[in-house]
Amino acid sequence: MHIEDEKLLAYLDGELGPLDSWRVARHLRGCWDCRCRAKDMEGQIYALREAVRSAPFPADLVAQARLRFEAWERTSGVAFRRPTRWPAGVAAAVAAMALFAAGWRLWRGLGSAAEPRALLAEAERVETGEAGGGVVLRRLLEVEVRAVSGSSKGEVEVFAEPGGPRCAMRWRDKAGNLRHAYWRPDQTRRLRYEEGRWMRLGHAAVVPLLVRLGAARLEAAELERVIVEWIFSHEWHPISLAGEVREFANQDGVRLRARQTAEAGERFFLIEILGKVGGRLARIVLVLDGATRRPRIQMICLQEGGRVAEIRLVAARSEIVPVTHAPRSWFVPEVELGRRRPWPTRRTAAPAPLPEAVSEAELLAAEVEALQALHEERICLREPVEVRRAGAVVEVAGLVSRQEIKQELMARLASLELAGVAVLRLKTVQEALWEGGGVAEQVSSAAAISPIRVQARPRTADDWLLAHFSKEGALPSDELGRRVADFCNRAVSLAEAALSDAWALRRLQQQFPAERAARLDAKSLRVLERLARDHLTELRVELETANMLWGRLLEEPAETGLIVASEASWEGLSGPLFAAVSQYHALVHSLLADADGPSAPVTISLARLATSLRGAIRTAETFERGPLLATVPPLAKQSR
Repeated sequence: MHIEDEKLLAYLDGELGPLDSWRVARHLRGCWDCRCRAKDMEGQIYALREAVRSAPFPADLVAQARLRFEAWERTSGVAFRRPTRWPAGVAAAVAAMALFAAGWRLWRGLGSAAEPRALLAEAERVETGEAGGGVVLRRLLEVEVRAVSGSSKGEVEVFAEPGGPRCAMRWRDKAGNLRHAYWRPDQTRRLRYEEGRWMRLGHAAVVPLLVRLGAARLEAAELERVIVEWIFSHEWHPISLAGEVREFANQDGVRLRARQTAEAGERFFLIEILGKVGGRLARIVLVLDGATRRPRIQMICLQEGGRVAEIRLVAARSEIVPVTHAPRSWFVPEVELGRRRPWPTRRTAAPAPLPEAVSEAELLAAEVEALQALHEERICLREPVEVRRAGAVVEVAGLVSRQEIKQELMARLASLELAGVAVLRLKTVQEALWEGGGVAEQVSSAAAISPIRVQARPRTADDWLLAHFSKEGALPSDELGRRVADFCNRAVSLAEAALSDAWALRRLQQQFPAERAARLDAKSLRVLERLARDHLTELRVELETANMLWGRLLEEPAETGLIVASEASWEGLSGPLFAAVSQYHALVHSLLADADGPSAPVTISLARLATSLRGAIRTAETFERGPLLATVPPLAKQSR
C-alpha cells in the first residue's frame, strides 16, 4: 500500500506529527515507488520556490508597458491613478512596528523555554511538582520495544504515594494479560510477579534508564526486562522522563536541538538529543506539550554496528488522587493470580514474613566484585569511592570527578544492583555541590584537603641538588635548572603513586582481615589475591624506580634502622609496609616540595629517606612471599 500524495506532500513540508513522520520515513526506506514520487515532488517544490523568488515580469517589458499606458492616457483623456507612495521615514517606522509585533508574538509563543535545556528543566519541574503529600499519583505508560530479534508492546500502570510506603506497578501486554507486577502495600510487604510465578525481591536503587540500556543487549526481551527493572526500582518515587533525558543531555559531546510544531490544532515542542550511551550511538526524541510542558512521547533509538533498537514511551494518562479516595485494591495483588494470599491476613499477630535475605557468602562475593570493578577502572587510586556493608546490602558510595566515570561504574555494577545485593550511591562533585552540603558525608575515609602554599623563595633543597648535578660536568645554568626541576617532579610523582598503591593495599587488608578472607569462596579469594598482587607489583616498580632515581644521593642504611615486618602475616605485613611508604612520601615532600624545607639538616633527612625507602622495598619483597600472596602469580603491569 502506497502513501497518498497529500500525506507525502505534508511530509516533505514538515507538517506531519512525530509519529506520522516516523511512519512515512519507515515506509519510504522500503518502497521504491514512493521514494521516486517523493523525489519528483521535491523537485517540483524546488522549481516552484525558485520561480516565485525570480522576478515575474522582466524589467524591459515593464518599461514598454509604462510608455504605452502614458501614450494612451494622453490620447484618450483617461487619467490612470498613480500608486500611493509613502515617505521613506513613515515606511521605515511602519516596517519597524511590524517587525516588533512579529517578534513579540514569537517571544510570547516560544519564550525563554525554547532553549532545549531550559525546556527539559521546566518539564522536569512539571513532572516532579506533582509529588506532594496526601495524594496518590496514577500514571499510564504505553511501552513499545522494537529490535532485530523481535518486538513487544505493553501498558504499564503505576500507582505511587510520594513520601509514603505504598506503591504498585502492573505491566500488561496487548491482550490485557498481566506479565510483570510489583506491589508494596506497606513498609513490611513487597511482592513481585513475573509471568506466572512469584519472585524473590532484592534491594534495587534507582539507576537511570539510559545507563541500564547502555549495558544491555540490543534484543527485545532484554530491553523489556531492563525497562521493567527501571520502572520497578522507582517504587514510590515519581518517574520523570524529562529528568532522565536532562542528565544525559548535560554530558560532554551531546548535541541538542529543539523546535516547535503543531498537530491537530495542538502545539508541541520536539527536543532531539544525539550522543553515546555505553559506546553506542543514541538518538532521543522527547515530545512536550506546548501549553503544560508535560512530556507526551519519548523515543530512544540505539545503534551499535549494524544492529538497531527502538524504544517508545507514551504518557497516555496522568492523574492525582487523594489518599482517602485511593482504593486499597490498587496496592494488593489481584485475587485471580492465586488461590492463596502470599502473606498472612491482618488477623494474625505476627508480621508478614520478609523476602528471603541474601546470604553472607553472596554479600562477601558482592563486596569483592565491587572492589574488582573499582580496581579495573583505577578508581581505587584516584577517586574517593568506598565499598562498605550497609545492613543486608553492599553499598558503593562516594564522589567521582566526571559524569563519564559515574556512568561507567554504574554500568559495571548494574548486575549486582539488579540482583538486589548492592546499592549505588555515587555522585559527581558538581552534583554534590548543587545539592548543597553533605559532601563530607559521602566518604568517611576521604582525606582532608590541605591548603596550597605559594613558594616565595628558593627551596633549601635546591642548593645541594644544584651541587650534585654540577659534579657531572660544566652545564649551562638553564640546563642545570631544568635537570633539578625534572628530578623534583619525577621524585614527587613516584612518591605520590607509591603512597596511593600502599594505601589501597592497606584498605584491602582492613576490609578483609585474615579471618574474614577465610570465609570467601574460592573465586572471590582468588580475585582478592589478584587485587593485592596487582597493587604490590605496581608498588614494587615505583619503589625500585625511585631507588634508581635517587642513586648516589642516598647512602646504604644500617640494618638497625630499617622498618621491616615483625611477622610474615597478612596483617603483620601491610601495616609496616604502609608505615614505611608513608614516611618515605613525607620525607620526599619535605625535601623537594615544601617551601620551608625539612626540619632536620639535609644529610639527616637523606639518611632517613634511604632508611624508609630501602625498608619499604625489603618489606614489599617479604610481602610477596606472605601467606595470602604465595600462590598468586604476578600480573602484567597495567598502564595508569
